[in-house]
Amino acid sequence: MVLLNQKTDVELVGHLMRRAAFGEPIDRLEEKAATAYETLVDDLINVDKFSRLNEDLLERHNIQHADEESRQWTRARWIYRMINSERPLEEKVALMWHDVFATGDSKVGNNPMMRTHYEMLRDYGLGNFRDLLLTLAKDPAMIYWLDQQMN
Repeated sequence: MVLLNQKTDVELVGHLMRRAAFGEPIDRLEEKAATAYETLVDDLINVDKFSRLNEDLLERHNIQHADEESRQWTRARWIYRMINSERPLEEKVALMWHDVFATGDSKVGNNPMMRTHYEMLRDYGLGNFRDLLLTLAKDPAMIYWLDQQMN
């Protein structure tokens, strides 16, 4: 185990949080630097240690925008999760899989399907790859994206 000074610890934690999450404000990095690095990595990987965000607050404070059919609302909700989740690796991996297994509003044009697709990527993204692929093969947004509904 390498012993590092405080400044280097903050830099190391900052690097970890940029790679495995979406970064952190400096005050939170300084807080996390006091924790053992192995514990931070363990907390990022073992997402079940933390509960998912309670999105009721987001909806309550944005009631005028909380439209389940709205693309903007789905995007805003996902960005809110990325910024505020205690499970940032789950959100980062979901975004990565969304980039790999391309689907999009531009073609699918059905917000509930896209929302279900995002949720599926969150639920299966860190799990068994085979399970992810089997679930993805049945995903309505992916089926539509690949024009499989015409077969």
